[in-house]
Amino acid sequence: MDGIWVQVLVALIAGACGAGVMLAVVCARRVITAPAAASPAAPPVLSPSPLPDKWLHEVQRCEQAVYRAARAVDAVSSTQARHQLQTVVRRMDAELPNIRALSEVGRGLAGSEPRDDAVVRRVQSQLDDAATRFSMITDHVLETVVELVAAPDLSRVHEQVTVLREQFPLLRPMSAVFGPKPGSAPARALARAACEGQLGPVVCRHQSCTSAATPGAATSSPSSGRAVALPRRSSTVAPASVASASAPATSHS
Repeated sequence: MDGIWVQVLVALIAGACGAGVMLAVVCARRVITAPAAASPAAPPVLSPSPLPDKWLHEVQRCEQAVYRAARAVDAVSSTQARHQLQTVVRRMDAELPNIRALSEVGRGLAGSEPRDDAVVRRVQSQLDDAATRFSMITDHVLETVVELVAAPDLSRVHEQVTVLREQFPLLRPMSAVFGPKPGSAPARALARAACEGQLGPVVCRHQSCTSAATPGAATSSPSSGRAVALPRRSSTVAPASVASASAPATSHS
């Protein structure tokens, strides 16, 4: 009997020791995990949003204008008219590398030391002018496509394409951007011509184009310097006084 009680006593002692060890382990785990659970989660670190790249913005404006014009021309059903309008789109697309190159030049000048603010402003002005002219040409191409759908007239399409091709190049050469002094370059008159009704119902937001102009005025071709009379997009017959006023402009072209 004594042996049995000894075994029972040993078993009780061993069980008590095991229970104590398990209780100690559980308490230790609770103490370790409790502070981690109580500590608030750290808010995510937000990186500052990058500043808008004004140089890239002008390039994207030109690329978007070419894309819009290409999509509109691809929808033209007439093969002859589509091929004629595609010549304008290809000329626009061919100038995109020059736009990108001038953008990189402007970005490099803006980040260089010492910085020539006058030159940086001139480069930025040329990019903005080119982007505006890209948009003007695209708007005119879109309007030509709409008129072609409403009233197919291949002769009028040919006339419009001829006038548009006279407006190239849309970006002045690098030598003209950096060579002459500010204000010595000839004015680029396409935006004003659009506001004068030569390119149809195109809305121009330039401050210099808000003044009223005589219909039938001529715009200069940047490639040749000649006065090119843009064709009228309306079927309304011009008054005799307007026709007589516009005759000298077309005679010198």
